[in-house]
Amino acid sequence: KISVKLIGAFLLVCLITAVVGFMGLSSMKQLNQAADELYDKELMGISFIKEANINLLSLGRSMGNSVLASTNEERSHSIANIEKHLATLKSNIGKAQPLYASADSQNLFAELNQQVELYETGIETAKGYITNELLTQSRSADFIKTELRGNADNLDQLMTQLSVIKEQNAHDASIFTTELYESSSFIMLTLVTVGIFAGLIMGFVISRSISKPLNQAVIAAESISGGDLSVNVV
Repeated sequence: KISVKLIGAFLLVCLITAVVGFMGLSSMKQLNQAADELYDKELMGISFIKEANINLLSLGRSMGNSVLASTNEERSHSIANIEKHLATLKSNIGKAQPLYASADSQNLFAELNQQVELYETGIETAKGYITNELLTQSRSADFIKTELRGNADNLDQLMTQLSVIKEQNAHDASIFTTELYESSSFIMLTLVTVGIFAGLIMGFVISRSISKPLNQAVIAAESISGGDLSVNVV
């Protein structure tokens, strides 16, 4: 019976230890996955949108430079930069879209892509004005300051909204990892505490179950050594 009790106590302690270890590993795995998701989706998503916004600003600057160019060479260089920044803008938006999962985000992307098409059409119109006018004419400047600027403002607002969504998602992921860590720590601490007290209680019970028969055996041995052979040793 004593051996069974000892084995049972050790098995219980081992079980509690295994549960603690499993909980720890499971929680750490979830934390790792959440951190990976935070980087792969949230941070990269906002990075692509921010880059697209920078491309939009660079495109506008190149557009202004093409209007203000004093030589045909400067104008051609600025127009080439316009095309380069537009291609990079569309590429970054295309990379960002798969990283946004919510319906609201995809609705914004649908509107954003429409605005990009309108903006691209406007750019082609502006390039035509710029290319065909004399360096001292201002028709392209008027078009850029009125119609094309409105398209650019719409693009900027939509990308800002998408950036805010990703920032909020990253914030939510950070809160989730913190809450998961705190709850896991509490569970692990509770299990460890229960394991310690269970070990102490079982150790006390088992020690009593061992020491009591031993004390009886000692008393019986002393009686027998004293000549009392009537002692019943169980």
